[in-house]
Amino acid sequence: MSYTLAIDKENGVIHLTYNGKVNLDIRKRARDEVFQACDEHQLSHALVDMRLAQFEITETGAIEFAQGFKDPRIPPDYRLACVVAPADTTDKIVEIIITLDHINVRYFYNIDEARQWLLAC
Repeated sequence: MSYTLAIDKENGVIHLTYNGKVNLDIRKRARDEVFQACDEHQLSHALVDMRLAQFEITETGAIEFAQGFKDPRIPPDYRLACVVAPADTTDKIVEIIITLDHINVRYFYNIDEARQWLLAC
């Protein structure tokens, strides 16, 4: 599988880590598993590590993926920290779209900074 999902109940964070080749279907499935975990575990913070992934997603696919953030399972206080490699430019589209949909998202190059931001509230 091209991703792993872990629940950190102590800190109230869902961790999603991508690795290897990731296409649109895999990314949608992972996103939906995070939403389901938020709902099941009553958590509102997610940390997504994308540094080791090779995304095979077009700009159109990125838009389609981002539109899936209009999901009723997302808690109102949802906070999403994404860690990307500096060369990742396609995900900038995702960040813009989900921010416009009022999702509290922030992108980082450093996982420690991402964790600090998530746990700051």
